Amino acid sequence: MTGSLPDIKCGVGKYTSQLLRTLTNETDIELAVLTVNDTAINPIARVNHFYSTGKTITESDMHLVVEAFNPNIVHFQFPTVGLIEDSTLGVVRDRGITVIQTWHEHFDDCEALNIEHARNIDGLVYVRENLLERLPREIASLLKSVETRYIQNISMLNTGLIKEDQLVLDIRKILNSKRPRLNLFYFGFIHSNKGLLELISQLDFSKYHLFISGEIDPQNEYIQLLLETIYSLNLSEFVTFCGYLNDSEILSFLDFADALVFPFQAGVGNFNTSYLAALQSDTLVIVTDLEKTFYEEEVHCMHLQINSLTGINSIESSMFQKKIRIKNFSNWNEVARKHIKLYNEILIKKGQNV
Repeated sequence: MTGSLPDIKCGVGKYTSQLLRTLTNETDIELAVLTVNDTAINPIARVNHFYSTGKTITESDMHLVVEAFNPNIVHFQFPTVGLIEDSTLGVVRDRGITVIQTWHEHFDDCEALNIEHARNIDGLVYVRENLLERLPREIASLLKSVETRYIQNISMLNTGLIKEDQLVLDIRKILNSKRPRLNLFYFGFIHSNKGLLELISQLDFSKYHLFISGEIDPQNEYIQLLLETIYSLNLSEFVTFCGYLNDSEILSFLDFADALVFPFQAGVGNFNTSYLAALQSDTLVIVTDLEKTFYEEEVHCMHLQINSLTGINSIESSMFQKKIRIKNFSNWNEVARKHIKLYNEILIKKGQNV
């Protein structure tokens, strides 16, 4: 179950969509998904689709799906743009149906998670490697008897896309128009923890032009602050907001930008799909690190200590040359197999047929 699916702009929704599409290749699994009622959602072939009656998935929505589909497992994804009422967990658990949840963020950092999620769960998938060690004591205690499984995130860009020639030419032309400055490209969510305000405040714009791709909500306080900062520092000429880009457009930027930058306030990790996608290109990647500044030659990645972002201005020009990386292409089949293994283990543990 997910609050959102494409084309709603939600990273977890896209993750769920990719997982569902891969699981459809399994002949012994029948799939259904309950999501918010939104015209932007594109149905997935061979998946039964159920929709909420409103913009939030409620207890009554879950009752209707359980009656109609009679699932063995209900797998919740948290958090998503579409909201899911906490009471839906109880509806499933009270029926004796196995509840699995994926937590895409740390418990304390996720507004969608609370103690009810830890009480109503049979299996937990997590994508942040140190999630278990960062759990609050009470939540860790509740999860002691729960099957937990770390399943690493992978890039969600469709690297098999055939780029349209005109699109490639247009993006190359846009980037070339900013020369002789070096073009930096950020793509992903535009939230305070992504460090864009800190980057803009410390970047030497006589050397760089910054492109930012992400959903632009003019009512969002953080985006308002970003725009006000850019205006007050007279940087409008040197920062370009691209809005939400599709996979083809992002892939073109990955190819033609001088560097890809992710100034996250908590550093990067294998949970971050934008960073993982960037490592599938041959372009320099610049990221933040909690402890130190160093260059990781094997993956052509410059790490800057979080409180030393000004170090980006001292990177030598030669570092911005393309470098062929060994690519670790996304393997959704492996991700799906790990999910199926967890499903089977939990059902066996509960004495149910698999």
